[in-house]
Amino acid sequence: MINYYLKLLAFRLSPLLVGLGINRMLSFFMGGRGHILMFHRVVPNDCRKRIHNHLSLEITPEKLEEIIVFFINRKYDIISLDQVEDYRKGIKKFVVFTFDDGYKDNLDFAYPIFKKFNCPFAIYIQNSFPNGNAFVWWYLLEELLLREDFIRIKTDTFEFFQNTKTDRLKEIAFFTIREAINNGSLPLVKFGEILAEKGMDWKEISKQYSLSWNEIRTLCNDRLVTIGAHTISHIALKSLTNEDAYREIKGSKDELELILEKKIPHFAYPFGSRKEVGKRDVQLVSQIGFETAVTTVLGNLKKHEESSQLPRITVNALTSLSVLKMQLSGLYALLDNGLKGYKI
Repeated sequence: MINYYLKLLAFRLSPLLVGLGINRMLSFFMGGRGHILMFHRVVPNDCRKRIHNHLSLEITPEKLEEIIVFFINRKYDIISLDQVEDYRKGIKKFVVFTFDDGYKDNLDFAYPIFKKFNCPFAIYIQNSFPNGNAFVWWYLLEELLLREDFIRIKTDTFEFFQNTKTDRLKEIAFFTIREAINNGSLPLVKFGEILAEKGMDWKEISKQYSLSWNEIRTLCNDRLVTIGAHTISHIALKSLTNEDAYREIKGSKDELELILEKKIPHFAYPFGSRKEVGKRDVQLVSQIGFETAVTTVLGNLKKHEESSQLPRITVNALTSLSVLKMQLSGLYALLDNGLKGYKI
């Protein structure tokens, strides 16, 4: 929740910083050779009430088009993942558009926009999406909280009782329950049972969010689209044994190559921060044979970053053009990473 308010502060300060020309001054030193952008969903604004965490996962089609035009007008080359290594050795400005997970709206709303501008993009598929066994619990939790005025959860390892009549209380409840799910004190099996008791068929609802294998094939057959791997079930690799981490990474690549009948040389780490990815996982990705792998560590591409841990720039509902300019300048990456740089 703290990260959200830091991002909100950056959103509000960015116009001032851009107005002062800070981004132009810093770009020369910290802007890098290019940028990999990270998206998740592209969905029309339907004016529904939302819990603000999902602003971090979504943009509108209009916003996506605005960002594409932003880079075209600034004479960037919009390239595919296959071109990244060659471009990093050159001097031309470049940008790569990537999407994580495999949401159905990537086909419905993002794909037509990229076709309109003849721009390449990539989608990293977590195999549980097209296999029909994904649990999109973050959206189901939002739906539950928006319709309930009181939440009661009691298991052997987690207990939570709270009035959720106001938006503020719903947000507090969301982040509390999300943390319990992420740290394992509220197992997903138990949360699924709670949803079932509330009359929510989480399996069917989750399928509505996901690309099918046929839809992924359609995308894969277009020269503009690159399909990458994102593990089998989107579990934080750092929490797994060596054997399970290898199985998640290699199994995703193998299944995608079998079904799509194409080589899959690109990978995205689930969650992708230093909390969820360790040096062992970076080594496994290299051993398995991926040519590139992206994290969610904020940063721009320079000449010497390791191909197995490339940084990205997150784009979401809070990414105004002023915020984007400051991200491209390298300042926000410096504030976010400190002296650690972009490495895991």
